[in-house]
Amino acid sequence: MRSIASVIILFFALVVFVSLLIAAYYLIYKKLINKGLNDPNNTKKNIPSLPSFILAAILTVIIIYGIIISVSAIISRNEENRVEPPICSYTEIDLDKEDNEKKYSEIYSISENTGYDKYEEKINDIRFTYFISESEYDTYHPSFIVFAEYTGKDKILHRGVNGTFYYIDNSLIGGYGYAGGYGTNILCFIGDASYECIFELEVAFYNTHTKSEDFTEGAAAVETLRFVVD
Repeated sequence: MRSIASVIILFFALVVFVSLLIAAYYLIYKKLINKGLNDPNNTKKNIPSLPSFILAAILTVIIIYGIIISVSAIISRNEENRVEPPICSYTEIDLDKEDNEKKYSEIYSISENTGYDKYEEKINDIRFTYFISESEYDTYHPSFIVFAEYTGKDKILHRGVNGTFYYIDNSLIGGYGYAGGYGTNILCFIGDASYECIFELEVAFYNTHTKSEDFTEGAAAVETLRFVVD
């Protein structure tokens, strides 16, 4: 039914278009005739026939339409090929720091966070507890929350962290790491990811103040957590 209606609409549009062309032709024809009669030199000008006039008008419309379609296709293709850079970042949270008269430990809980799915993974002496948001990405809530807890017997003097984001095909997005700070057995991180990606977090707990380019040297425990943020 829709195809029949489209054909009928197209037919009437064509009838209207041709009628307008005929009317325009006779207006131009009349104008040229009157101009020729009023010309003292009686200059003759060739007037195209009605079929030629209609054909030229239709071809002109087709050419203009083709140009518009081509330009629109190029613009649309450029829009599709434009890839917005992903928003991927993470930061460490000081659980004892206060924010709006509340400690971060009261805002982000290792037990439960409303609107997040909870996961746990124990790797040797480090227990990872992480939460992934059930909602789509927004700028007001972190996409994920990660707690890394050292469960060994050594006294921790400082920590090292290396966080990296990957596309789902494991190609690199980016990341950064750092080491130092104070001694604590539990670390908390929050992060944002504007679309599906992989987050890899390597955490080291040190029982000495020795620092080296080797991330694992002098570490009481160093483990890596890897999960998908969607």
